[in-house]
Amino acid sequence: MSETRLTIQATGESSYQALDPQDKVVYSFEYFWTEDYCLHHWQCYLPDNDIIFLYEYSIDFFNRTGASPARSLTDITTYDGSFDGINEYLVTSLLPRVLAMGFRAGATVLPEDFFAQLALEEYQAMAQDLPYKQGYFASLEDAKTWLLEQ
Repeated sequence: MSETRLTIQATGESSYQALDPQDKVVYSFEYFWTEDYCLHHWQCYLPDNDIIFLYEYSIDFFNRTGASPARSLTDITTYDGSFDGINEYLVTSLLPRVLAMGFRAGATVLPEDFFAQLALEEYQAMAQDLPYKQGYFASLEDAKTWLLEQ
């Protein structure tokens, strides 16, 4: 797994958060068993290696618990800055593995930050031919509604 400066802290049986060295929550993850989806909440800019570490940690979560990565809700509303450095990792490494595990739909809540918007547009172009449904939304509520219909 990638090197990181983050600390993982369990917040429940199927949830955890990542803290930076100043103990600020920078990311949270929760799996909703009854609705069969996971929520990734990215709260601020993170270096590429930390983002990769957190995605790899989520893969470990699925493997440890038997939870399904079939539906994923990603909230990047407050993510500030670009993440274009990990787009290739997402498309060529992460997505093929979660697709093999049953991933079929991803809903993303759009970022407010201009540079995050540009990185997301690049990701959309790179991932457009992959075999899963993608939805992009202005609100968490709309994203969740769409995702649960998939």
